Amino acid sequence: MKNLFTRLMLVAVAAMGIVACQTEPVIYVPEVNTFDMTIIADGDTRTELDGTSINWSAGDKLSVVVNNSIKTSNALESATTTASFTVKDVTASDSVSVYTIQAVYPADANKEPRGTNYPNVYKIETATMQTPSTTSFDGAADMLVAKEVTTTEQPSELKMQFTRLVALGEMTLTEFTPESAIKSVTFSTSTPDVALTGRSYVNLSTTEVEYGYNTQAFKNVVLNYDGTEDWSKGYTIYFTCFPAELTTDFTVVVETTDGTEYTKTVTLDGKTLSFTAGDMTRFKVNMEGTKVVVADNTDVLDLDFTGRPVSTSYGDWGSVDGNTSAKYAGNSAGGNNSIQLRSKNNNSGIVTTVSGGKVTKVVVTWNSNTTVGRTLDVYGKNTAYVAATDLYDSTKQGTLLGSIVCGTSTELIIDGVYQYIGMRSNDGAMYIDKIQITWAEMTADDEVPAEPLAKPSDLKAEVTENTIKVSWAAVTGATSYKVSINDDEKTTDTTEDTNYTFTDLTAGTEYTISVVALGDGETTTDSEEATIKAVPTSDIITTYTFSDYAAGTQYAVNEAHKLDDVLTITTTQCHFTTELRIYSSSTHDGYAIGTLAKGTIKKLGFNAGNKSDILNVYGSTDGSTWTLIEAVSVDSSTSAYKDYTVDFGDTNYTSFKLDVDGANQIRVKTLTLTYAK
Repeated sequence: MKNLFTRLMLVAVAAMGIVACQTEPVIYVPEVNTFDMTIIADGDTRTELDGTSINWSAGDKLSVVVNNSIKTSNALESATTTASFTVKDVTASDSVSVYTIQAVYPADANKEPRGTNYPNVYKIETATMQTPSTTSFDGAADMLVAKEVTTTEQPSELKMQFTRLVALGEMTLTEFTPESAIKSVTFSTSTPDVALTGRSYVNLSTTEVEYGYNTQAFKNVVLNYDGTEDWSKGYTIYFTCFPAELTTDFTVVVETTDGTEYTKTVTLDGKTLSFTAGDMTRFKVNMEGTKVVVADNTDVLDLDFTGRPVSTSYGDWGSVDGNTSAKYAGNSAGGNNSIQLRSKNNNSGIVTTVSGGKVTKVVVTWNSNTTVGRTLDVYGKNTAYVAATDLYDSTKQGTLLGSIVCGTSTELIIDGVYQYIGMRSNDGAMYIDKIQITWAEMTADDEVPAEPLAKPSDLKAEVTENTIKVSWAAVTGATSYKVSINDDEKTTDTTEDTNYTFTDLTAGTEYTISVVALGDGETTTDSEEATIKAVPTSDIITTYTFSDYAAGTQYAVNEAHKLDDVLTITTTQCHFTTELRIYSSSTHDGYAIGTLAKGTIKKLGFNAGNKSDILNVYGSTDGSTWTLIEAVSVDSSTSAYKDYTVDFGDTNYTSFKLDVDGANQIRVKTLTLTYAK
């Protein structure tokens, strides 16, 4: 359906001089379970546009629904005004008393029924990414729905009448003289509650349609060209879209093959630009004075996932199209003939490599199964991604460059020099049909920045009456560390050690200590800052990290773990792994009892998580009679670990008890005990 003046548009539109076919169905009884469907538009009943006939094209197919069973017709072998589509293997049964036949063009647009609660309603999609010619809209983005035919006889041949349910746009660009061929044109709008493309729900019995349903709608249409089109008669852009009324503004972005970009936003100032189903809206856009952005020596890598087999497995797909200057790799699930990025899943992501170049832009073609508003985070690095799992590791994911939001945006311009790009879902499952990665060759002025060092981890503080010793895990690539206390009050650089002791501190004063890893030479880069708070006191504070201890027996009964000469923890129906896991009272009635060999408890701090609800903390002087100190509300909205503190006050408790009140277990990574001798 590539030529506007050789394309069949079977719908009556008086303003365009289109006269629709008005023939009645002719029914025949077949001897076999197949039937031919013939759509005729010739002679005096021929559909016309401005006096020119519009024909069916080679390769056209219909989606035919027979008694709610979807079939796809054969493809036409050549363009014709009399189109004959054959649908094979239609099931016939003596028990069928009525045959109901419906049809949709193009065949691929008819996805599936909406659901059992919506009889005769089907999901039909109008493509956001379209491929028109200089004289025609893209037939794959059309939507023709036939008038339903019902018969009590098994049909073999039908004549059906079609109605177009999308609008046609003819946009002419004036005062426009690009220096190279057009690569793409994007037409978009910010008018509230208006969608241009995406999913519609169509009742095939009544042809009533609900355009741009809910989260499956987009506010733009992207027209792609191969760079060989003849624009000698002017720059006229054809597209299809939902019926819509634009009242605020619209934006036209033209990108050419040399990397130049022309952008024009038209403010309507109280006027309305209307698109009507079955009708063509003609309008002009003056491109004089448009913004030009030039990226020299650019090329584009197209990652097209629509042709890949549907897969439910995870794996590294390697190079998508064999391009040697960039490649795709990642652990992601395929589905719906798109790539599927799982919701917050550390096995799901996209990583790309550009050899000898820098990425300047990422353009995403959303599949309509993606919920509008979900964001695709884009990261940049100058060291290779090993796998998509790197995107979920803060030490490996690189720099967050920005996000692309489904239904709002389709592209991200990238400033800076990045040879490796990673993409991951930020807030839910999403489906992507295509990704275009524009990259430019490196120039002498491009400096590849050193990668930021990892954020120091595992910060721990040992506190006495007037000192704090802070320690941390070594950071790969670091040559020194900057350690600061209370806004750089005291600072030192360490070259080898991963600890530092601050002395002469004031008891009772809270101190904030930060650690930053530093690189070397001209490429010195600071890592992210890691911070920890501590209060010097006459009391003794000890932090127990459970991953440092041997794992116990799962569901152990009265299993004692002597952590040091001060504290012993007895686990009942719970166990150690790398954490202390306490099972809930509603499942295994688990709890943990801590007994001090010397001293009385002043405070308990713990880093805990796993979506528990309440953790009851008790105190005791004899280890058998318990008093509730505090019912701690552990954040149940996320499994992330957080710090909690329970103050025992001026008591003489020598034992504590941790008991989960709820349906979930709680997991404790560290326990900080403050006690008085």
